[in-house]
Amino acid sequence: MNFLSNQTQKINLVISISIFLYLVRILLFPLPVQTGGSELSYWAYFKDYLNLFENFEYEYMQNFRWFPQEWRWGFYILPIILNIFFENINILYFFGSLCMFLSFVIFLITIKKFYSLLPICFFIFTWIIHPDLEKFTFSFSTNSVSILILSIIIFLLAKLDLKNIELRNFIVLLILFFWLYGTKEANLIFAIFIPVIFFLNKNIKNFIIISSLAAILYLIEASFVYLITDGQNPFGRFFYHFVS
Repeated sequence: MNFLSNQTQKINLVISISIFLYLVRILLFPLPVQTGGSELSYWAYFKDYLNLFENFEYEYMQNFRWFPQEWRWGFYILPIILNIFFENINILYFFGSLCMFLSFVIFLITIKKFYSLLPICFFIFTWIIHPDLEKFTFSFSTNSVSILILSIIIFLLAKLDLKNIELRNFIVLLILFFWLYGTKEANLIFAIFIPVIFFLNKNIKNFIIISSLAAILYLIEASFVYLITDGQNPFGRFFYHFVS
């Protein structure tokens, strides 16, 4: 039997080649890493995390700290982990590429379960040529992390029966959505999926448990912000935008 006569084999071949070529493009033909706009601020705040919020480096950015960008702990988690294995200056250059490459792979693994070859090729083509995605690939910003977390959430949702989700899977989803919010406040728009999932499940007990855990997570985050700012912000990240 001809290897390419099977639709699944064709899709797997196209996906494998696309992943390889995308990796080659990132490694061998990178664009200059963006160092304007918010990138330098995020880098300075990342260094502040590494310094345990002491000896804040003001150079090349606004001369004040405790700006909401620094409280986006969800963004800094992965660079802090990578800092264990790499020199932190190298993280500036490959972090966005790593997040976008992983997102690309996870999205392809997810959509190949639902779509034929043509829509998958369209997704691959759009991803590679999209100017904003290319920009995120070579920048140190929250966008690449947000896309990575979204790809993980969609991958998980694709594996679950949305009408019959176990509590442990709800907890995993809650943590992922909270991580997404921790990366950028505007990502709260994606939280609309949570009540939709609860509506499909119609499980009041799980709703109460997850709502309580969400409140606890927010209190933990608010306490973290309160402590690192020496009590300058007692309201947490979300309410800061309404009281400032």
